[in-house]
Amino acid sequence: MLERREGNDGIVFGLARGANQWTVFVDKLPTEGGHTGLEMVDNQMLTLQRGMQITTGQPATFDFRVRKSGVTAMKDGKPLFSWQGNTTRLGNYKNWAVPNPKALFLGQWWNTVRYTEIKLTPISGEGRLLRGAGAASPKKAAGSDPDSTPPGFVSLMPLIDVQKDTVAGTWRMVDGKLTCDNAERAKLEIPYRPPAEYDFRIVFTRIEGSSDVNQILSKSGKPFAWCMGGMSNTNSGFGMINGKWAPEPPNPSLVKFGVEQGRTYVSIVEVRKDGLKATVNGSLVSQWKTNYGDMDLQDAWRLRDSSALGLGTFHSPTTFHKIEIREVTGRGKTTR
Repeated sequence: MLERREGNDGIVFGLARGANQWTVFVDKLPTEGGHTGLEMVDNQMLTLQRGMQITTGQPATFDFRVRKSGVTAMKDGKPLFSWQGNTTRLGNYKNWAVPNPKALFLGQWWNTVRYTEIKLTPISGEGRLLRGAGAASPKKAAGSDPDSTPPGFVSLMPLIDVQKDTVAGTWRMVDGKLTCDNAERAKLEIPYRPPAEYDFRIVFTRIEGSSDVNQILSKSGKPFAWCMGGMSNTNSGFGMINGKWAPEPPNPSLVKFGVEQGRTYVSIVEVRKDGLKATVNGSLVSQWKTNYGDMDLQDAWRLRDSSALGLGTFHSPTTFHKIEIREVTGRGKTTR
């Protein structure tokens, strides 16, 4: 996340994959209306987007997704450009050379820029810090490994009978994984009522679509939801709070967070007597202090049992690999 304080010229992001390093530029050549793209593709500059992308004095969030098949750039949760090809075709212009040709870097032309957040999410393999006491391979945060079950969690998948538990849409159990279709609101009720305090963990991959993937929760019979990728994959949050649905301003838990199609996520919602926390892939995404008097659930997302847990998606076919519960205070109850 950054804010350009002064100037209106280009900003550079140095990316790398393996031993290959290249440059993404944003707002280059403002006298020509602004160019955004890749500095060197087959030794030539490639403009992939026209127009100025950054307004001086206003924050902007850029997300660069590097894969073996290419590079995708997002701005404020929305697609900016996508380039598909072998990344060995990408290169770094000589004026942007840095001492380590495998490192990430930042740069700019004639601007004053303030960077408020810089973070990296490993997708395949592990990165390495180049200096400092912590210069070792990063470890996955507790509970964030999609292939394992953390201590204390129990699978809810064996309780689910899609014939009995489907509320809306089409749900199927295939090879031990739960899938849903492209329904406007696909909803499934899990025949389980959670205790007073608990952690609700899911591992999921949105296969298609660009909107909500929801964990439907309950506290003492009051239902609410943790919504990921709502409002066309731009916002996430808890809802409803004071009548505002999770991804809608001015919901106070709203955060800019979207879900990447085809990527597997681990989402854990911690429900406690004094509030909520949601972590995704080991990072805290949102939290809300509450006694639950301000919480509710949109009528369109309600289940048949207001005390039960559930899942929901909005025009977003999704595979749920794991659905798990960890009881913290009290005991939950199966409903059949």
